[in-house]
Amino acid sequence: VHPNDHCNMGQSSNDTFPTAMNIAVAIEIQNKLIPSIEKLESALAQKAKDWDHIVKIGRTHLQDATPIRLGQVFSGYASQMTHAKARAKQALAALGELAIGGTAVGTGINTHPDFGRVVAQEVSKKTGIAFREAENHFEAQATRDAAVEASGHAQEEWTRQIPSARFGQPEEVADAVLFLASSLSNYINGTTLVIDGGVAARSSSPRFNQ
Repeated sequence: VHPNDHCNMGQSSNDTFPTAMNIAVAIEIQNKLIPSIEKLESALAQKAKDWDHIVKIGRTHLQDATPIRLGQVFSGYASQMTHAKARAKQALAALGELAIGGTAVGTGINTHPDFGRVVAQEVSKKTGIAFREAENHFEAQATRDAAVEASGHAQEEWTRQIPSARFGQPEEVADAVLFLASSLSNYINGTTLVIDGGVAARSSSPRFNQ
């Protein structure tokens, strides 16, 4: 039993760990994040159409401004989701480059020269994600730039979403929608927003229901 050929199987923790990290994050983006963004994008686009006949007072700096249609407001939210999807796909492309095949220090010593390419192809087949062997194994093993890029895209998107909805809590989304009310005092008191006779959102956040 050879420690490299039979135990390590021509691999090293220095190339397999970065590879596993990229694959894991890419799968989450492909199978969970992008489908969720697409669902929200579709729902917001539909609301933009449904509510386009409603005229409200626009708000800037917590003050009444000029008229705007509620559909226009929600078209902006839908567009945010469209851009979010594009950035998620950019992150996916960055994560697609795998360090596998570089072994201990990036030289590929003690493994087959086609190992990284073949592994990337097999993982692509199993996941449906376009993975590829790193162009430069020294860079791929020395940095986590792809993961940082993916994190940056994610943080950028969450900070650009509906103002208070960054943490995905339903009551936070309601708080953001309630900002559409024309009276800040009503908003702070936790007023329910009613559209077309139906309750569209109600704030349950303690800070707005003092």
